[in-house]
Amino acid sequence: MTTKRTKKSTPAQKPAAEVAPAATGDPKPRPALGPNLRSSDSRAVHPDKYSAPAGPAAEDEVADLLWGLTRLLHPDFVLETGTAWGHTALRIGQALRLNGHGRLYTLEITRQRFVQAQARLAKVPVTQALEDWRTWKPPEDAQFALCFFDATRTARDEEFKRFAPWMTDNAIVVFHDCGEQHPAKPLVDSLEAEGLIKSLFIPTPRGVCVAQRIV
Repeated sequence: MTTKRTKKSTPAQKPAAEVAPAATGDPKPRPALGPNLRSSDSRAVHPDKYSAPAGPAAEDEVADLLWGLTRLLHPDFVLETGTAWGHTALRIGQALRLNGHGRLYTLEITRQRFVQAQARLAKVPVTQALEDWRTWKPPEDAQFALCFFDATRTARDEEFKRFAPWMTDNAIVVFHDCGEQHPAKPLVDSLEAEGLIKSLFIPTPRGVCVAQRIV
């Protein structure tokens, strides 16, 4: 008599449990890149983690950098070319307010942007000017200890030279749009070659150079 063997069934394998992504500890993570940041310098680390307001405005992290420099330097006069919608001007103005002294002068040539920035900047020590940087004349007593140039990418060197007479001897100058996808960096390099500044490139998506004026 033969005994019929029954084939043991193999229990179905359970699908592997999904591993939840690690928590960052940041209750308010920054949003993804805005449309103006889709083009990034290849040297930027985690460019997808940066954020910016809509339109051609500086990264939020660059605005934070300007806030920190303003707090660190305690300048009496700050200059910005290219107000846009006032996001960086607001951060500088907030730092000046915390400092308890100082004023930012910010320039814009587009009336719509100028008007939109007015409401944003109403409660901080900021003076707006609806005028081109090539023609605007600073107050007679102005001595800018901090400058942020963000108006004309193809004329960063001219922006610096235009306002150099109103800068303090060791002024800190921040040049935006110095990434490899923009034309500003060679112009900043030319200022350094002339012995006018000493600069440091920071690889944000759009690229930024922080420099010190040399006299």
